[in-house]
Amino acid sequence: MREKIKNIFWAIIVIGFFSGGLIFYAPFWVVDKLVETEEEIDLKWLNATRGFIHWCEDNFPKGEKDAEGVNANWDILRVQADDITKEYVMNNLHNKTKLCLSDKNYRINLIENPGWLESSNYFEKKAYDTIPNELLKVTSSSNLKDLKTKQAIMNTDFIVWDTFEDFMLFSDEEQKQLFCDSTSNIITGCFESLRNTYDVSILTPREYFIIAKACPSSCLMKFDYIVENENNYNEKKYIKNYEILNWEESKGPDFDDKDDWSVNQYYEVLEVTEKKIKDLLTTYDWPDWLPEIKT
Repeated sequence: MREKIKNIFWAIIVIGFFSGGLIFYAPFWVVDKLVETEEEIDLKWLNATRGFIHWCEDNFPKGEKDAEGVNANWDILRVQADDITKEYVMNNLHNKTKLCLSDKNYRINLIENPGWLESSNYFEKKAYDTIPNELLKVTSSSNLKDLKTKQAIMNTDFIVWDTFEDFMLFSDEEQKQLFCDSTSNIITGCFESLRNTYDVSILTPREYFIIAKACPSSCLMKFDYIVENENNYNEKKYIKNYEILNWEESKGPDFDDKDDWSVNQYYEVLEVTEKKIKDLLTTYDWPDWLPEIKT
């Protein structure tokens, strides 16, 4: 018996030598793989909730209001999803983000009144108030045959450049001077509703730029226009006379409108987060560093 034990002992020594000591390390390696570290568990929670946290961070008005009561720098202070780490959640998460995570009604308000909309409306109205009177009503012709008349909420373009020089340099030639019949109560952009697009080349590029700054989303206009190649694929409409009756404040979507893109995006993020949290809670406790999330 003693001889057998001695043989087994030397066999283990020899195997250990030729395996580079792996046989002695293997049990500890297996245990190490079976036991998760705190960092690994925290990363699972972060990956499960980062999308929802970023949605909240990205939607509330940021920064201090300026002298005129507007969050003018909301875009500058936006946080990228990759910047949301455990340390960020612990030390930098805004109180409004925490409220967003825990309060469904607050999230609904963010959807219907998105953070960027307040400053957008402010700057559009400011630009509208500076439009010269001669550009509020323009008449180029009244004697054309087949002149049609329409009144509608019009927009100019989704992208509005800061300066006229940038506008001339970067705008697509085919989109430089267009008015579009808005298909919703929020910014759509001329290029997204081509059948409702009207050429407004009766204005000079600089005149059009002035209007575009004031009406990127919604101005109530009455106008006369002609149609070329009506009902054909290459149909074009040309505005010959117009009057801007009023600037219309843009509004966010209705939360009950399930066809709206921003509402759908919210539900997608919410459903993914709910599932991931549910799966994690079957194995782990809620981490102390993560704020309460109520979906």
